[in-house]
Amino acid sequence: MFDYEGGNLAHFGGISVNALDGMNGMLSEEQVKTAIRDPENLHHPITSLLCLENTHANAGGTILPQDGIHALRELADHHGISMHLDPVPIFHLSCS
Repeated sequence: MFDYEGGNLAHFGGISVNALDGMNGMLSEEQVKTAIRDPENLHHPITSLLCLENTHANAGGTILPQDGIHALRELADHHGISMHLDPVPIFHLSCS
């Protein structure tokens, strides 16, 4: 989403992105916790959405572990952050 569509996020949505490097596309709970911006700090945009991509194209089509996705969902819920799981690469199949 970020590498190939990042400009659209800002242009059409006015969205600021804080991209994180995952292991084979999967983010750890600690990475996400550390990246959540304090809503009281006016110097940074407020964290309001966590996006994951499954399968992860830049990790060779890696399928994210379901337990990891559930753990991040719980973390997002705890902080009042919405979550989006982008399934688009699933449809990047060649039809011949």
